[in-house]
Amino acid sequence: MNLVRYVVLMFLMLTLASVIVSAQAQLEVQWATYLGGSGKDQMRDLCVDRDDNVYVCGVFTSTDFPKPRNVPTSFDTIGPGGYLASFSPTGEMRWLQYFSCVRPLELAISDAGVLVMVGSIANQCGNVDATVSTFTTLGERFARDQFLGGSEADVATSVDIVGNTIYVGGVTESRDFPTTANAMQASYQGGGLAGQGIGDGFVAKLSLVQSASGWQIVPDVVTYFGGRYLDEVLVVRAKYGLGSVYVGGRTRSDKLPGSIYIQDRLGTTFDDDGFIAKLDASSLVCQWSMFCGGIGNEVVHGLQPVPVTEFPSGTQSMKLRVCGTYNGSYFPFPGQPSTPAPYLGGSLFGGDAFYFEIDERFGVMSLLRNISTSVDDIATALPRDAGGLTGPLLFSNGTIEQSIPSVGFDAYLWNATIPTNATTKVSVFQGNADEITLESEQIRFGFGGNDTGPNSSYICGTTTSTAMPGTNAPGPVFQRISGGDRDGVLVKIGCGASTTKILASDSVLCASGDSVTLTLQPTPANVVWGDGNAASTRVVTAAGTYRVKYAVGGCEFTDSVVIRTGVLPSVKLTPADTVVICDTSSVLLAITGSNIERVGWSTGEVTRDTTLRVRTPGRYSAIVYSPDGCSVTTDTVTVVNAGSGAGNRLVLKIGNKDSVRVGDTLRLVLRWDVPPGTALESLPLDWSARLRFDRYLFFPVRPLSRGVTDDSLRTIVVSGRRKITSDTLGIVLLHVALGETDTTGITVDSLLFDPCGGLSQERSIGVRIAGVCEAGGSKRFVTSQSSRPLVTVASNPVGTDGAVAVAEGEGMSEASGRIINVIGQEVPVEVLARTSESAEWAIPSWLPTGRYVFVVQSPTGLTSTIFEVVR
Repeated sequence: MNLVRYVVLMFLMLTLASVIVSAQAQLEVQWATYLGGSGKDQMRDLCVDRDDNVYVCGVFTSTDFPKPRNVPTSFDTIGPGGYLASFSPTGEMRWLQYFSCVRPLELAISDAGVLVMVGSIANQCGNVDATVSTFTTLGERFARDQFLGGSEADVATSVDIVGNTIYVGGVTESRDFPTTANAMQASYQGGGLAGQGIGDGFVAKLSLVQSASGWQIVPDVVTYFGGRYLDEVLVVRAKYGLGSVYVGGRTRSDKLPGSIYIQDRLGTTFDDDGFIAKLDASSLVCQWSMFCGGIGNEVVHGLQPVPVTEFPSGTQSMKLRVCGTYNGSYFPFPGQPSTPAPYLGGSLFGGDAFYFEIDERFGVMSLLRNISTSVDDIATALPRDAGGLTGPLLFSNGTIEQSIPSVGFDAYLWNATIPTNATTKVSVFQGNADEITLESEQIRFGFGGNDTGPNSSYICGTTTSTAMPGTNAPGPVFQRISGGDRDGVLVKIGCGASTTKILASDSVLCASGDSVTLTLQPTPANVVWGDGNAASTRVVTAAGTYRVKYAVGGCEFTDSVVIRTGVLPSVKLTPADTVVICDTSSVLLAITGSNIERVGWSTGEVTRDTTLRVRTPGRYSAIVYSPDGCSVTTDTVTVVNAGSGAGNRLVLKIGNKDSVRVGDTLRLVLRWDVPPGTALESLPLDWSARLRFDRYLFFPVRPLSRGVTDDSLRTIVVSGRRKITSDTLGIVLLHVALGETDTTGITVDSLLFDPCGGLSQERSIGVRIAGVCEAGGSKRFVTSQSSRPLVTVASNPVGTDGAVAVAEGEGMSEASGRIINVIGQEVPVEVLARTSESAEWAIPSWLPTGRYVFVVQSPTGLTSTIFEVVR
């Protein structure tokens, strides 16, 4: 024998020999509520979600049972039938709904909040089939119900859920039960001789699958489980199984699937043995199975897989906790037939309670416990949460400890895992009658349940007590008075962990004048801080440990928070302001400074590296933390991709409100039509564009860039820098002069980005200039203002002797004249003569060959003419 295994077995023999019950105390109760009417009503199971809300299920016969509430999809409104309900951590009913044809037995809830209920169809509603139903935490249907059944009776007794996978165990008498093609046992084997009973267990793996019509429950693997005689799967647990599913129950078969583990069959096939088995979580193929029992009748009611992390390797192994009931004979603990637990007595439906643990590292029992009185002691369920309560829910109508004599069936929490001196402890929940009622259906399944949430622990069952601890607790307890014959009962036990937390706006005072706000949420009662402050919210300006005492639900709690001093980092982010990159380039952002421990970049990356390589446009910053937790936020660097404008359409627009007239300044707006979702910060800033227009009609108002002249069109290059928050590239100002036509156009034939290259685009916009009339035998454009002066240039074109420009109209005594060349530069001119109605200016003889605009501005208007210099 392996030496380690031998040492463990020797220790267990000594442990078993000293099993006694050493202590008993009244269970600490926060509140309790009945759920029932004047008839026979049961609460069969519960589970707890991550918000400490509790969900209960059961059956009722009372016509005055509490009515459905707060579930819009609940269609059944009369009983008798099954029910599903939820209570808050304070005892208030959140919702309740009926099921006229379903008889629930067990509940489970996923980490995502999918609630699963299993049971069977009532016989008055048709064939007794196993049912699987799913709900949200608000009680609304989640997926279409799944039915598992053949031509005979089928019952789903237990359920667990891991992610979107549901594991169901149960009992079937159907030879045509709907197993799947990949089933480990596809055929029924449960027919026995007289007295051996009939029926097979079954195990199913189901998936929650979303489709176009909603969520559905889809069978992946459905298999019989058992031997050639009676088998019942009564408990299924997978959530903490590390890739395995554990099942348990009762059997009369002489052989079960899988290899024998620790113990083979000791009794006869006319007696019940408890059993447990380990299945692969994917295929449901049995990896091992074992019997629990001797020559009496035994049943496994509770399983709890508990992952154990090995140190220092970090590998995980499994400890399996098992509880149940034995009747009629001593109980040989698996692997320890020579040191059995004594049997002291019980009714046909009860017996004595056992508890043991299996350490899968060594394949041995690591802890053995029993409770035996002269009447019934029934261990019914272990909590689902491996980190929750350590022991099973126990019901007994015997006197376990003389200090608290039994007054009927009482509920106990049995903390059987305390290793010191191999003792075991129980805590009692005791009313003035029975906290469990025994009948043929309940003894097989559905005594009650226990489970633990993040901060709350609950037990439930069925009671005939008319006075119970906790029903007079303060708060919104739902039903404080017994409904009658038999009621469901839900009990919140212990003070547990407080839901109230100290919320601190910060944990560090980083600079002079800093403060931290401390808030207790949710707000408790009787708040007293260590310095005597009684406020639930306070502001502190000094470092130190702040302790508080408060009350919640009759329980007193203490808590504390540490506020430290710190120093802010000193940082600078470079390069500053805006950085332009091209499609294939990048830029390195760097933080320099002192007292830097880590950097949280705006990209979501948290690192000790103070540099970040950026290849995409956007706005970048960082939160820089010091070693003591102080933080500062850097300035923002904007990264622009100057090569990313190809997908944006250039739009031209005339910015003038009215039509353009001779002498106006035309505002040509260049902007992008940016596709939805495009960040303006990601677009190029520096741009240049090539414009083409009629050289006789338009001249730049101010110098832009040297233009190229052909016979009728001239081309100039304009450039600018876009505001980062605007889709407008820029505005080009052109002066409207005299010409031979009133319709023309302006064209952009290329758009370039600096420094990344160009984008070939051609966009044009039409321009119409107001009215034409005859003046001095020549066509001239005029405006609606008749007072505007008329200007002409004598000797046009101008030769080597120069020329005279003459203007006639109102206000000539105050008029000014100027010459503008093709690139927008002004040439000063000399006044030759002036009256109130006319003025003359000298056109210099030194002007280079080319075209010019002579502009006259008077108090009443602006006019111009084009002239040409020829050499």
